[in-house]
Amino acid sequence: MRRGCNGFLSNEILKLMPSIMLKDFMFGCGSRPGDRDLLDQIVAVMSLGRGSLSITSQGYRSINSSFSYCLPSLYGNARFLLFGAQPEESGLVQFTPMLHNPTAPSYYFVDLIGLRVGRKMLPIPASVFKDVGTILDSGTVVTYLPEAAYHALRSEFDAWVRRYAVSVSDFANLETCYVALLFGDGVTLELPLTGILYYIGSSKYCLAFAATKESG
Repeated sequence: MRRGCNGFLSNEILKLMPSIMLKDFMFGCGSRPGDRDLLDQIVAVMSLGRGSLSITSQGYRSINSSFSYCLPSLYGNARFLLFGAQPEESGLVQFTPMLHNPTAPSYYFVDLIGLRVGRKMLPIPASVFKDVGTILDSGTVVTYLPEAAYHALRSEFDAWVRRYAVSVSDFANLETCYVALLFGDGVTLELPLTGILYYIGSSKYCLAFAATKESG
């Protein structure tokens, strides 16, 4: 969903870390009367995207064009945000390159090529993911997939649920229901339970994926 904002732009000195200071940092002050309830619950919105006004773009020289962060889960409070830190090689860490899409230059893209449920590779045509890459967006609640990929995922997931006749509370121990994302460079990301199911209240969960007709 696209949203606009009325307001004005200003600039100031921004200190990110003791050793990182951005002079003439440009930021916006805005308000949307229709979103009053939302604005009352937040202090600010920080952009880490590739747009020209994001923190990462304005300070790319100071932070060596790199940053890393860990967002807290619904059930924990572990979190951090680092600017300029270089990644350390570790056997527990996997890397996949970010792609650039000239039609949407402010977004981060990754080369998603397939999905797996348990040990089964889903029968998704290679052409489904070949167009422009997949947008990586931490602000979207659910994962949107092309229709062909979504229907294959939903069908296989439903088959496992019916086969084992389990309740949602049993999913944590059902390894075969785990969903994995496969990337073009051979990296595989196995999603945790919170990345597969979305809690909607009253002991009800939904598959945290939806179909979209848009590419990416």
